[in-house]
Amino acid sequence: MAFARGKIRFFSYAVMATFIATAAYIGPGLYQRAMTIHELLTENRELKQAISNLTDEDQIGYAKVLSQWQENGRQLTTIRFVETARDDKTKIILQRECTIEGDVIHFDALIVKFEDKMVMDGKSRAMYL
Repeated sequence: MAFARGKIRFFSYAVMATFIATAAYIGPGLYQRAMTIHELLTENRELKQAISNLTDEDQIGYAKVLSQWQENGRQLTTIRFVETARDDKTKIILQRECTIEGDVIHFDALIVKFEDKMVMDGKSRAMYL
């Protein structure tokens, strides 16, 4: 009986030692994979934010045709340019009226782009002038 208990005790110690050795061998690999997945998820979140920063659009103003008429055989159009606040579209910052010849208006813009790091941080985006 004592011999059987000794065998069982030895066997249980052997199983525990095998379990501990296996955990010590496999554990760091699982930890590394978990950290890699965490790093990838963090990078993925940062890239999604950068894409959002690049594709986000804000209305900063509008142009409205006020009137059109004929004068001396020429088509004239009066338009109003309105610049609005970025955070409150109902708040008017600047307003100008202009009369041009013709009925087609072309808008030209200058686009200023910022460095990738600034865009990824969310500090800056493209700017239209």
